[in-house]
Amino acid sequence: MPDARSSRKRLLLVEDDPSILAVLTACLEQEDYEVRGVAHLAAGVELLQREPVDLILTDLFAPVFSPAALDELEVFAKVAPETPVILSTAHAEAGAIDPSEHGLAAIILKPFDVDALLACIREALDMQ
Repeated sequence: MPDARSSRKRLLLVEDDPSILAVLTACLEQEDYEVRGVAHLAAGVELLQREPVDLILTDLFAPVFSPAALDELEVFAKVAPETPVILSTAHAEAGAIDPSEHGLAAIILKPFDVDALLACIREALDMQ
């Protein structure tokens, strides 16, 4: 849901690595997205309860990957059920998972190509 004051798409970026958070925020803002960046899931949920966003781009915070680790992301579906979620993770095993089976718009593996990430974001926003 875009802000009534702006036609810019609002993105929630949930990333615990401060350098990745800073670089992605700058990159996305350069593409004219309004970015809200937080360092953990609880802060993301808190932000979603206060203000709507058009898309969530989140890291996976489980130390070891398993399909069950994706369950932690279900919190976004409870708070913002219509908002697409893209998982950005360094867990290579996530690449074998069907994102739609876990309520995700997409999974993009780190390190990622910025152009591929931007295309993924545009595609998820277009599907709304």
